[in-house]
Amino acid sequence: MPRWNLNYMKLRDKLLLMYVLSVFIPIVVTNVVFYNVTSANIRSQKTRDAGMALNNLKNDLRVTIDQGVGLSYSLYTDPVFNDTISRSFQSHFEYIDAYNSYLKGQFSGQMNQGIRWYQVYTDNSTILSSGYIDRLTDDVRNSDWYVQFQAYSAPYPALISSDQMLSLVQRLDNLDTGGESSYLKLT
Repeated sequence: MPRWNLNYMKLRDKLLLMYVLSVFIPIVVTNVVFYNVTSANIRSQKTRDAGMALNNLKNDLRVTIDQGVGLSYSLYTDPVFNDTISRSFQSHFEYIDAYNSYLKGQFSGQMNQGIRWYQVYTDNSTILSSGYIDRLTDDVRNSDWYVQFQAYSAPYPALISSDQMLSLVQRLDNLDTGGESSYLKLT
């Protein structure tokens, strides 16, 4: 049985063995190590970036909700606003005058960065649907956000998820409204 000896190998086999041991295996090992280190670094960087993006989103959502709650409380505690939307107007002209003199100015400066839209819904039949004020119709009462909100009895704004949107909804019942129901919905 022949012994394995380099002296008896062909020159071609010796060069091939030398190439495999000194070039091919070190290149493969170096590439595998480099790939593993690089992929671990990229994975940790992506995880860190996703965590930072999630924190930024959470902070933005918190700021938007705080702005919405501030806006809802400012309208909730405003006695002139509550009196105006619960008052029984004698004519459309009287309502338009009240809208132009007070309500229009009240709504124009209230839009904040994260709030796309807000709407006051009331069942006061003497109010015209205009701008940020709308009537509380059967369609609104059958809408998903209204049905969900009726389950809440708390006096503070409720965060409602409907139609792939988050909305803050607040009852405007701080003052005696004479039986009229009013709601503020911030989207």
